[in-house]
Amino acid sequence: MMTMAEMTEKQADTLPSLCAELRMDWYHLPVEDSCAPEAPFAQAFAQQKDILLGLVESGATMVIHCHGGSGRTGMMAAILMLELGYAPAQVKSQIQLIRPKSLTSPVQVNYLIKQYAY
Repeated sequence: MMTMAEMTEKQADTLPSLCAELRMDWYHLPVEDSCAPEAPFAQAFAQQKDILLGLVESGATMVIHCHGGSGRTGMMAAILMLELGYAPAQVKSQIQLIRPKSLTSPVQVNYLIKQYAY
């Protein structure tokens, strides 16, 4: 969920190659910290959406992470659940049960409302 610039700044820019070494698939969906998704995210998600939803539906283990692990991470988990037809109230309760600080950013919640009637 981090941008490549943020990954470089946080010295996490080797994650894609490390995942490849470990035979893990890497899907990069960049969103600026404390922001709603913009064009780079939309383009990446459009290309990877079917794969990601298929992984969730198949019960595959998936790791979603941003820098802090709540804001963008929770928003991405919400997007996947909403795309799969979960009710907004169920999405919020399930995600906040695991990550209580998720889905609290007004900018990100407004994005979910606009895109998914969250």
